[in-house]
Amino acid sequence: MHGQPAPPKHRKQRGQTLVLVALCLVVLISMAALAIDLTTLYVARGEMQRAADAAALAGAQAFVSSGLTTDPGSGSLRGLATMLANSYVIGVNAKNKVGGVVPTSSTAFDFTNPGNPQITVTMQRTDVPTFFARIFGQKLATVSATAIAEAYNSSYTGASASMPPVAPTCTKPWLVANLDPDHGGATPQPFVNPDGSLKNPGVWANPGGGIIAEPITLPDIWQTPLPSPLTKAGYLPANLPNPPGGTCPSCSGGGGNFAESVACCDTANAAQYSCGANPSTLTVDTNSDLAGSLAGAACLLTGAGGSGPTLQASAKDLLEANTFWSSGGAAAMEIQSGTAPHSGEVVTTSGQIVTLPIIGTNVAGPTVNVVGFMQAFVQSTSNAGPQPGAIALYVLNISGCGTNINTGATPVSGGGVSPVPVRLIHP
Repeated sequence: MHGQPAPPKHRKQRGQTLVLVALCLVVLISMAALAIDLTTLYVARGEMQRAADAAALAGAQAFVSSGLTTDPGSGSLRGLATMLANSYVIGVNAKNKVGGVVPTSSTAFDFTNPGNPQITVTMQRTDVPTFFARIFGQKLATVSATAIAEAYNSSYTGASASMPPVAPTCTKPWLVANLDPDHGGATPQPFVNPDGSLKNPGVWANPGGGIIAEPITLPDIWQTPLPSPLTKAGYLPANLPNPPGGTCPSCSGGGGNFAESVACCDTANAAQYSCGANPSTLTVDTNSDLAGSLAGAACLLTGAGGSGPTLQASAKDLLEANTFWSSGGAAAMEIQSGTAPHSGEVVTTSGQIVTLPIIGTNVAGPTVNVVGFMQAFVQSTSNAGPQPGAIALYVLNISGCGTNINTGATPVSGGGVSPVPVRLIHP
């Protein structure tokens, strides 16, 4: 006789499904914590980096606004730049929240490279909330980011450097002779050395240090034939090979292409003003377009064209430089808006801030070459008196092309109205 058959072995596995489900739930929760919380932290990290980048670029712009890149040895300008940079960082930081919260920020400055100061901005949040990771006791996480930015003045490239050329993108067709009308007497000092390095700011005795906030008046010095070398300070009208491109403000009064190039951001002819560009591409306008020059300047000053011996009437914006002088360069120059609804208020920019090419004094017929750039604030212009087409302005920055420009490199954009660009440096 046969006995009772042995029970199936699989009966011994009863109840294991519940254990497996429980284990799988733990794994699923862990994966959810990893996926959701890491995604949250990844988004927060991206927001933090963008906030740090924006703050660093704003801080570097303070180096330009203060004039430190032109006179790096000035202790008062360094203090002013540091103060402005910190205030810019705080202002940008408040507008770039991370997860709806303003992160903490700290700054560090590096002034060891003359003319090319750097700022490091570090931002952090130690209270970024987690979700599923709370199950494992991780309620808060720390997210941080660092960005480094510099203001780049090619005048201070150093003896062994091979730097890319500077190419401002909103350059006016007023070619400034490399002669400072207010320093040097009968022998004006150059703004930029013939080799493209920046003239030692110590030769100027301006209260603000160097030539920052220097008021100068530049007449149109065109004549035929052009003397070589140029001996008189002033400007020459640039020949425009292309019809001006870019966006133009509302402006009437005519003046043709030259007036439009003055009044607008002329992108169609910008390349010819680059440091390191082929000199044969930049020539003087042999027609000496005074009418277009004055009409374009009137657009900058009032927003409307005009004609007659005096076009400035009343400028839209005014630059207050007296505080800068009286403080020895320790206080910022202020721009007062003349346009509603902000009339009389202090603003940070103006259409009257322009970038002008500085040309070498040695000319070959109508051909000239760029040795640097001037950033200036246009105050007035007039066609009356002994200086026809004279432009009165304040000097804000000077940038030379540099002694070691790598003409084969991609130019560094001057960022619109500034000849001294700011750029991020990745750690």
